Amino acid sequence: MAQAEVFEIGVEQGQMLQVLMRHCQTMRRQETRLRLATAGLLATFFATLVWLQFHQQNTTEAFAGAQQGAVTTEKSPLGQTVHLETLSPTDACLEQQPIKWRRVDYGYNSPDFSLEDQTVLYVVSKGLYLINLRISYRIVYGFLT
Repeated sequence: MAQAEVFEIGVEQGQMLQVLMRHCQTMRRQETRLRLATAGLLATFFATLVWLQFHQQNTTEAFAGAQQGAVTTEKSPLGQTVHLETLSPTDACLEQQPIKWRRVDYGYNSPDFSLEDQTVLYVVSKGLYLINLRISYRIVYGFLT
């Protein structure tokens, strides 16, 4: 009987050793996959950083080229700005008809911009511009009731 018990203990230990070996193999595979995924993420991160550096350098060069030909307005607190309003705010505008504009001056003259025929805004300097477009409207009290 003692021999049978020793044999059973040996078999159980062998099975436990097999389970432990399978577990170690599974963990090793998972660790390899995790390392590959981490390497892929790091490569993507560094490629994105390089691309952003290159893109920022091109953008900086474009802005530098745009500012070389620009004439500065010294007195304007807003920089080079043009304030335009429509000539007649109540006119409806079709796609084929251009909107007629009038220039509103606040005492700041910007020589880079000229408005011809009250329809087209010509920008003298070549380059990259940031445009802020604001559209405002009013509803007359009692008009739409």
